[in-house]
Amino acid sequence: MGFAQSGRGANFVRRWRVQSRLKNGKHQTMIASYVASAKSSWFDTTKALVSFLRSPRPNSLRPMTARSKMVTIVWLFVLSALVTAAFALAGLPFLLMSEPTVAGGLSNVIDQPVVTMIVTVVILGPVIEEMMFRGWLIGTWQALIGTTAFVAIFYIATPFAKKFVDAPLFVVQLGITALGLAVVYAIALIQPRPRIKYFDRMFPIFFWAQGVLFGALHFGNLYSESIALPLLMTLPLIVCGWLWGYARVVLGLPAALALHIAYNVPSAVGMAALMAMRA
Repeated sequence: MGFAQSGRGANFVRRWRVQSRLKNGKHQTMIASYVASAKSSWFDTTKALVSFLRSPRPNSLRPMTARSKMVTIVWLFVLSALVTAAFALAGLPFLLMSEPTVAGGLSNVIDQPVVTMIVTVVILGPVIEEMMFRGWLIGTWQALIGTTAFVAIFYIATPFAKKFVDAPLFVVQLGITALGLAVVYAIALIQPRPRIKYFDRMFPIFFWAQGVLFGALHFGNLYSESIALPLLMTLPLIVCGWLWGYARVVLGLPAALALHIAYNVPSAVGMAALMAMRA
């Protein structure tokens, strides 16, 4: 008589089946709990975002768990991608009817070597733009001074360093960017952190304006006979400026930087592919 046919074997099989059902039930319970928790987190994050956009306030920074921060960052990234995809789909007919060309500063980036392009699009561009448009957005003297110091260090030191440092320009700029961020961090440690007078009252204007200006900065990156296409490519960046502004105020500057960097990665991959086809 075989093992599976014996009484001992039958008991073993029954125990194994019971244990398997218990494990499967436990896994299903864990998955259901995780899904329910995720849904609740998405809902809470969306509710907080809508509440902020209805009445923007610069003092919205609040303590959050690492998991809550991660959920918020992921959801804001998803929203950024969805908004961009929606406007890209709306602009598809105009893209097919015209022959748009890359223009402005973006054309200069594409003309660079691949490594330089990737560093510029994924690191330098996001860091510089976040500091300029949203680094100061919480309205404290430290944030304003830090932003001013970073911009001054980058744009003054870069041409000076090029004359004395024998290295590719993007390497020099990376070093200067790291120095600028170190200065920003050191200034941010200074206590207390008073907010600029009347900043709270003017904050809604500052918040909406920074998103519009951020999008307008990229308006000239695409040239087309129809203004509709560049406009449709600019509008999602305005919305992203508002989403990342929310991240800056609620989660802090690193969160806004992470969102901008992650958002630019697909663009860098696409430009690298375009450059490879043109080679």
